[in-house]
Amino acid sequence: MTLEIELTPYHTEILSGGACPVTWVVRNLSKTNPVRIPNRNARSPVTYQLTSVRSDGPHYTFSNQRYRAALSTSAKAGYSPPLMELGPEQGMFFEEDIGAYLLEPIRPGTYDVVAEYSFQGNVYRSLPVEIRVLPFHISQWQQTISLSGQKLSTVFAHATQDGETWLYQRRSERLRPELGMPHQRQKIPKEASCSQMVLAVETRASQEWRWVVWLQAGTLHGIIGWGKQNMATLLPYNTRLDSPVLIHPGWQFDDGTALFLVAGIQKGTAKLKIISIRATDEVESKTINLKLAQVPENFRTCFHRDSSPFLQLVWSDVKSNRSRLRTLTFDPFQPKNLKPKTLFTHPGSLLTFEMSAVQNGDSGWVDALFQTGKTAEPLCYVRIPYGSVVKSSGAAGKPVQWRIPWPSWFSQQILVGKIPERVFSWHLTNPLRTDAPILAHTPDRLLYTYAVWHPMLTNEQGDPEHERSIQRQNHPDSEQNTLEPIEDRSDETDNKWLVAEGNFEGISQVEWGHFQTPLGLGQGPLWATWIDPELGFQWKPIPSP
Repeated sequence: MTLEIELTPYHTEILSGGACPVTWVVRNLSKTNPVRIPNRNARSPVTYQLTSVRSDGPHYTFSNQRYRAALSTSAKAGYSPPLMELGPEQGMFFEEDIGAYLLEPIRPGTYDVVAEYSFQGNVYRSLPVEIRVLPFHISQWQQTISLSGQKLSTVFAHATQDGETWLYQRRSERLRPELGMPHQRQKIPKEASCSQMVLAVETRASQEWRWVVWLQAGTLHGIIGWGKQNMATLLPYNTRLDSPVLIHPGWQFDDGTALFLVAGIQKGTAKLKIISIRATDEVESKTINLKLAQVPENFRTCFHRDSSPFLQLVWSDVKSNRSRLRTLTFDPFQPKNLKPKTLFTHPGSLLTFEMSAVQNGDSGWVDALFQTGKTAEPLCYVRIPYGSVVKSSGAAGKPVQWRIPWPSWFSQQILVGKIPERVFSWHLTNPLRTDAPILAHTPDRLLYTYAVWHPMLTNEQGDPEHERSIQRQNHPDSEQNTLEPIEDRSDETDNKWLVAEGNFEGISQVEWGHFQTPLGLGQGPLWATWIDPELGFQWKPIPSP
């Protein structure tokens, strides 16, 4: 049997980790005998070899079979493809995107790519074809977890060499944030700028499609992306707000509609616009007066999906030298009788806070991390309940607090009071996680710890003066109720921070997230996400306690 394979890439330049569509043709060179080969609708039988033209450069091997094997959680029997007959001196044309088979991003450079066709113990190789791999230039990005807690969705802006900007959307494989290919969604005109972008989260059932919206000079744009396709495009909607802030995330519903929040200044006052997208050409909006002189820097939101759905909006501010978490509860479809309330106050500086994007019932939690006024004092991690759970008896309705010592790596910096300048950002995750992870992004490393490793604050175990200064609001207008003692449910463990492996020099933005277990218990794999200047997105698993 004599076969020949010919490979032709659609493009001679591709982006690392991006699409790489190719065609390959297998020909039967026999003049008399037909051969039976895998059907063109079967899984691709080709293995691709990507070799740097530099003698000391990298080499990559990838294929459909290898990718499927990487996704498999158990050993399975080998795949036997259906066969078809290829007549004498006939050829069969195949088309596929080999970027979908990558198990890791390709380092930028020039490569020779060869297609290997294995059949009945023989390997047939194509002639090498030269391609150039370029890096993504990612200016901004946003990520969210699907409602099932099993897949990661990401949207990002890529600046091309000719000055254009393209939006890409990426959806990971189940429980594998590093696997998945980004798809080109929308070109941003050169005269415009994409200032912010937001993904929607499902509210009822997990969905393959996803809404993505972004702002261009105060105008809201959006699309529904599904795989390689754009299912629908939103007609531009003018928010009529000055200095608008697009709040992450949005929410999408089973019927294809979506809900997004935009805050901004209108007539000298901070306003919140609730934007309901009924169809691509039908947008309704309602405006809430936040009664603030300026728009808060940080918002967190949660959609409560019970029989009477409502939104819980939380933001931070400072009053009388105390950090406050303020909250507003409202029906997003019929907002009325709105009055912001104080959820929690603290004498220290708020480093970060987090809450779930979607929640059942009428209760939830906000996790917050505070730095006290004295630099060397431990950090304070607080889990703050809201809704009906606050009225419950015992510890369930009270804030839970942990004393988090500074990393020992910072010991010298603590002595000279440079801690705030040494941490780029602090991160928490979904409050449904009982281990309460904390991430510190420094100029050259990632440090992480878990609040459950550290002692809880009680009257007996904590600092009494510090304990009295931490307050919870039992009444919306009260700021004088001291925190009641909480039973110490923690074990004595090592007060340690760990360093995540990897090179983080020059990394400006780090996010992290977690998957749920298949049973949805909220304690699945945890990872950090950042942008490598050459390789694009990187995902680093963070070990659980």
